[in-house]
Amino acid sequence: EKIKHISGVDVLMGSYEGWRYLHSSKNSSFQPNLINTEIERFETMDAGRKVINLYLYHQAVQDLALLFGDYAEAVLHGDEAHKYVGGCGGFNPTLRFYFHDTLARIRQSADASPADKEQLLDQISLNMLLIDNWAKLAPMNVIHLVHLIHAEQARISDQPQLAPAHYEKAIEAARQEDFIHDLALCYELAADYYRSTGF
Repeated sequence: EKIKHISGVDVLMGSYEGWRYLHSSKNSSFQPNLINTEIERFETMDAGRKVINLYLYHQAVQDLALLFGDYAEAVLHGDEAHKYVGGCGGFNPTLRFYFHDTLARIRQSADASPADKEQLLDQISLNMLLIDNWAKLAPMNVIHLVHLIHAEQARISDQPQLAPAHYEKAIEAARQEDFIHDLALCYELAADYYRSTGF
């Protein structure tokens, strides 16, 4: 049974309804129209709650789009989330947003026009300033994400042979710190790389 109306917050928080959406849609393409934005309800909220909910909604849809490989949609909602993330300090960890946003932009940049690619790379650079800073403050929590980003960057660069070493470092760091969900993502992206190279 398809889920017709669920909120972005439900998806982001991994609620039962969010997981039902994923399971009901796992064999189909990403369908953002199945998510009820509830934008009208956001308009009745006070300014603080409105900003938080708009951020959570766009972050959640970006996460789903990334899972389904719809990088254009992920970047679109990333652009929207960037408008509100500054007003969410302390409410929700933003590392995941910047990490997923960077992955989506890397993948989207592979086939983008020169002008679009420049914009995507500019935002990736801004994202990485924050991610690298977090990696310095708490490397045990972030370094595997940095290696995974470097692997994905190498994959679409003129030096794709550098990607495997970064995938392996990402896998080892995620395993060492017991980031099981990230370890799964590292394996998935590494496998996708090796499959694309005919390994």
